[in-house]
Amino acid sequence: MTTTDQSVLKIYSDRAYEHTTMVRHQGTALAFAMDDKRRLVCTVLDLSAYDAERGELDAAYWSENPVELPFPNEIVKVGYALVGATAMPVVKKGGRTEARPQDELEPEETDRFLSTTARLTVSPGRP
Repeated sequence: MTTTDQSVLKIYSDRAYEHTTMVRHQGTALAFAMDDKRRLVCTVLDLSAYDAERGELDAAYWSENPVELPFPNEIVKVGYALVGATAMPVVKKGGRTEARPQDELEPEETDRFLSTTARLTVSPGRP
């Protein structure tokens, strides 16, 4: 790829991406990616305001950094609305062991992936 070709691409090198896809929602382009740790991230193409400094190429109008998608920390079994939601087990950052009910973790101490329904995502290409 030549240097001029790179000016039309937005490249994120903050992590190792394994799977990517793009969709359009109500005229706005969204790009989703899954990294090698199964984290899902999203970036948005914002063409709402032209900026002479950025230029005319759309590569300059993607989000500065992709954002990890939030997932709910509860799950509901279909047809059991009266029973209510079941909370996902809380996992402390840096580990894979579920916290005990008496452990009170602050939000910043909680692994946002393993403590939500995100942990139920399929691991593509892996058993």
